[in-house]
Amino acid sequence: MPRKITPRWGEDGVVAIPRPQIPDEVLADLAARLGLTGPENRLALKDRLEELAWRHRRWTQQDEDGPSRAVQNAALSDVADTSEALTAMLARLDASSEGRLFDALLMRPTERRLGPVTWLDRLEDELSHLAMIARRLAAEASPGPRPRTTLRWGIVQLIALYEEITGERFTHSDHDGVAHTGEPRSAGGQFVRAFYAWADPAVRPTTVNTLLAEAVRHRNALRET
Repeated sequence: MPRKITPRWGEDGVVAIPRPQIPDEVLADLAARLGLTGPENRLALKDRLEELAWRHRRWTQQDEDGPSRAVQNAALSDVADTSEALTAMLARLDASSEGRLFDALLMRPTERRLGPVTWLDRLEDELSHLAMIARRLAAEASPGPRPRTTLRWGIVQLIALYEEITGERFTHSDHDGVAHTGEPRSAGGQFVRAFYAWADPAVRPTTVNTLLAEAVRHRNALRET
């Protein structure tokens, strides 16, 4: 008989991550890759890069040390079960009880403008929708390793930062003129690689290369639609 998985309510399973401080030489290198000069520009860039690095480290820790996918699925199933049960109860509510509920809600100024019928209909719809979403997520998510989304998020942010500061369209290539290297070769790609070399040395250049290619393909597809 399979072991019952218990949800972890109100826990994140991680410790606080201090805000990283970017070394002057790393900041100078990244600023040069963006064509930034002057202390004021570098100070603004410093704050944005440290924020990105902090979020990367914090979210990566949560990915690795937070609740397992099986525990997440158990929590989502509980949400779905509870929402469906409450939705069914509201649908079966007798007229007298419904009237008492409406009267109580009408005593709250924040609910008066909605009207009792509208409020109940909306509540039933929202709970039904919540149950459906939670049920689908719990069913679709396999109990295996969780997909790493932090790197994808960070790379999208760095691409946007590069385009914002340089005014140039971000391009990606891993070709050195002779063959594919499996590592970023464009100016923008080298900037992203240099950032992760400081923010998280455990991230391999080949991983950055793969995710950069995905991000650029996705962005180009969106711009063509």
